[in-house]
Amino acid sequence: MNDDLFKITNWLRVKSHQQMVTQEADELNRARAAQLLYYVQGTCLAVYGVSAFTDKMIAGKRGVKLARLTKQYPGVRGIVGYLTERTLTDYDALATCEPFTSVLEGVWQNLGDLSAMQLMWRVRRDDPWQQTPRGEALDLDVVTTYFRENVVN
Repeated sequence: MNDDLFKITNWLRVKSHQQMVTQEADELNRARAAQLLYYVQGTCLAVYGVSAFTDKMIAGKRGVKLARLTKQYPGVRGIVGYLTERTLTDYDALATCEPFTSVLEGVWQNLGDLSAMQLMWRVRRDDPWQQTPRGEALDLDVVTTYFRENVVN
C-alpha cells in the first residue's frame, strides 16, 4: 500500500496533534506509534493482502518495536513536536490515498485514544506477539491470519 514508515508515522503525528488540541490528549510517543503501526500493518495484510510498510516488527519485551522508528526518535518521549511542511504534506498525501486512508482512520478511531501501555497490553495478548520469541520479527503470515480471524472479521 505505502512503503514509507515515516509517512505513516507523520500521519499519526498529525492525528495526535489534532487530538491534543481538541481533547487535551497525551502526545503520541514512540511506543504508542509502534503499536498503532502494528495494527495498521495487520489490517492492511488482512484486508488487502499487502504490507503497509516493509520494516520488520520485532517482538519486544512490552510490545512491538520498529528499529527505524527507534533510530529516528531515540530516547524521545513525545514524537509530535513541531509539525513541518513535510509532515503535513505526508498527512495530506495519505489522507487522500483510498483505500489506505480508511485503514489509517479505522485504526486511529478504534485505538488512537489508548495509551502506549494500553496498546502494548493489547498487542501482548495477540497471537503474533505471543508466538514470537522476544527480539525476533513477527511472522507476517501469522499476523495476517490472526487479523483476518480476530480483528477485521
